Amino acid sequence: MKLLKLELPNGYKMLQPGFEINFLAKTRIDRDSPNRDLCYLGESLPYPIETFFVGKNSSGKTTVLEAISLALELLAHGRIRSGAFAVGESFELRILFFAESTVYRYEGSFVRPDRIGSEFMEIAGERLFRSAMKAHYKKDLSNAAFREVPGFEKNIGGDTSRLPHLGKGKGVGLFLPATDAWYAHGFGSFLDSLRPSFDHDTLMRLVRLFDDSVEYVKPYLEGNGRQSGYAFKRVGREEIVVEDAFLDAHLSEGTKRGVTLFGYAMLLFRHGGHLVIDEIEGSFHKNLIGNLVLMFNDPAINKGKATLICSTHYSELLDFTSRCDNINILHRDGCLIGLRNMAKDYGVRTELRHSAQFDENVFDNLLNYDRLMDLKERLRQP
Repeated sequence: MKLLKLELPNGYKMLQPGFEINFLAKTRIDRDSPNRDLCYLGESLPYPIETFFVGKNSSGKTTVLEAISLALELLAHGRIRSGAFAVGESFELRILFFAESTVYRYEGSFVRPDRIGSEFMEIAGERLFRSAMKAHYKKDLSNAAFREVPGFEKNIGGDTSRLPHLGKGKGVGLFLPATDAWYAHGFGSFLDSLRPSFDHDTLMRLVRLFDDSVEYVKPYLEGNGRQSGYAFKRVGREEIVVEDAFLDAHLSEGTKRGVTLFGYAMLLFRHGGHLVIDEIEGSFHKNLIGNLVLMFNDPAINKGKATLICSTHYSELLDFTSRCDNINILHRDGCLIGLRNMAKDYGVRTELRHSAQFDENVFDNLLNYDRLMDLKERLRQP
């Protein structure tokens, strides 16, 4: 599945009513050039490999990425967790997505029930439309002809949609927040989750990318074949056997976070889907993240057409994409969050260096220095 557009008609949290995110290509495409930062859905629908969100602090980047994660959660599991919503809070969600050579439009409304222990949002109503992808459809699908899907079965138990059946639950992706651990259990358990897809040598190359003193980490098996921990060895030292929590203590936070980020990306390179990351630069040098973007753009590595959706404060990271229609700028108008596109709303040309536009405050994204000076002056007062 690929998320094409997302609309929140009546707003969501502080987003403007009618807030829309369009992930589709918006500028002219030269088919004679490599276009490594594009993939094609079917034969005729171009789709950017990366989508960036930039803006000031408190401009709404996290809120937007959380909304995207809600849509992906619905497509992957048919449900939306209610933990982030107050009792009685509701919202509408419209999703345009691609699955199995078909473009779908989904319309759903959700409400947080007041039942004790209600873990998921209740689906108050939902409708589904579809259109077979046609070669003459425009890049924004504005001329696509949709028909309501007959017999689209109602949700299960009031909180579970049947949407995941359309794409067989494959290739949806995951959301990595700016804070909190990126894996549910320990580092060793995370490596174990990668082992069905990658051999030991590949995983150790991944670990040594971030800590070259590690010779190996592997499951430690007792004589009966039962795993009781992890064999851990650094170069020039004796092997030790540790539990998962103790293994975590032997590695830096940067190593664990880096291996997790690249490990998830590697899974998506193989199986497809979206990798959604809030503040992708957290704990990393910009060169490392830039190279991750280049890996997404390498079709020999990214065989599953995985896509990266992220927010960033690194203006230089924007130069790793040759496109400008995949860069979105968030802004606040009073208490409401709006979105503008670098190509569509600012007319920035593709050949211009994106970071220069960012650093020259073309998008009003920099710190308000008048307010900073006002604060500094106040602090100087006795």
